[in-house]
Amino acid sequence: MIMFNRIWTAIGAHVTAPVVIASAALLVSVTAALIAWRNYRRKSSLHLRGYALVAESSECADRYVSSVVIENLKDRAVSIYAVYLKVGHSYFIRIEDFQGGPPLILRPFETWHKEYGPIDHYTVSSKRIAMNSVLADQRAKRTLVLSTTEGKYVIRKAPKVWSPIELFFRNHMTAVVLPRRVKHDGQDVGGNIAYVVKLLFKNGESELIQLLRRDFQVRRFKNFRLTEECLQTAEALREFLQGQVDQGALVCTSFEVIDFDSWRERQRGEMPEEEHIEAEYVSYLMYKVVGRIGTLVADRRMAKSNRRLAEQRAREGRTAS
Repeated sequence: MIMFNRIWTAIGAHVTAPVVIASAALLVSVTAALIAWRNYRRKSSLHLRGYALVAESSECADRYVSSVVIENLKDRAVSIYAVYLKVGHSYFIRIEDFQGGPPLILRPFETWHKEYGPIDHYTVSSKRIAMNSVLADQRAKRTLVLSTTEGKYVIRKAPKVWSPIELFFRNHMTAVVLPRRVKHDGQDVGGNIAYVVKLLFKNGESELIQLLRRDFQVRRFKNFRLTEECLQTAEALREFLQGQVDQGALVCTSFEVIDFDSWRERQRGEMPEEEHIEAEYVSYLMYKVVGRIGTLVADRRMAKSNRRLAEQRAREGRTAS
């Protein structure tokens, strides 16, 4: 303790007010320089990241670019004149060409995303070229290359996109739940909606009214109420609404009744019957411990089954030879 007091006293004898002021000024200067450097880096040069997805379809012979995402990570706009996918060392597939019109302008910190459908074929120098083998080759690295105002820019980093599907392969208790929506004329139609009535007016405008089977209990139209009987079938609803038009209670040039209950029945008839399950709460211990152990056991069984299948195929191959 005595030694510590001596050291502190010695330091205090040399640390005077001018030294403190000079140190504080140096700290402020260094901080200001770092901030200025960060602002310069944010405004200067380019910093983009992105990726392109390649898909295959029965609708075309070649694999094709199905989706492109480009992110601008700088606090400055970027003008892009063309987008290419470099495959391997020598192939550049042109995805977008903006040189014939206005360029693609990415504002600061903006993300650009576009989807693409199947292609007819690829050409090079007026000759048809098949790209399937190259696009499927694992050795051929795929890289997005952009033509910008500062020349060629190669995107070397892809966004770190997270998906809960990754968790499923580590824990089979993970459920990725997908909501299914039905749209009609831009509106979402809920699963309890029985009918959608589309009203057309003289000025060319239209209105959609979604009806439940219990909507006879509330007033859905200004001049009249629906009846329980008219909501039993689409035909009964059409006759009821036509009567209201004839009486002048419903003012429109024409109307259409879409029977969504019948539509859902037809969809179920065309698709395999879905198994219905009820979601239940899963505790932390159940998910983290029991789910993980069950996944390890299932993976081990799958690996053992795959080994047996491979050995069986090898034996069959030797027997055939």
